Amino acid sequence: MKTTTNKKFCILTAHDVYERLLERGYPWLNGFDILELDNFTEVNDLADELVLRGYGGIVVIGAGTVTDWAKGIGSEKNIEVISVPSTFSTNAMFTYKAIFY
Repeated sequence: MKTTTNKKFCILTAHDVYERLLERGYPWLNGFDILELDNFTEVNDLADELVLRGYGGIVVIGAGTVTDWAKGIGSEKNIEVISVPSTFSTNAMFTYKAIFY
């Protein structure tokens, strides 16, 4: 967990992206709680977990689905979202809209 402006942040990502980050040994990962999207089947379950843990912000690392989930939760639960795209093939990281299917 990292804090900034009195907000507690976590990283939200997919398992495969997290594995790649670990392989590269990025030191900035230390201290962050990591939530893997793959561990949740419903967006509401993830939202409830974020609120339960007291997060005021999400650093989302990934592409379309993980980013859309984070944006939806951020909008519904008033949680700040910082997006770090892991692909250039989508615009999910750069719009306010989210798609759930």
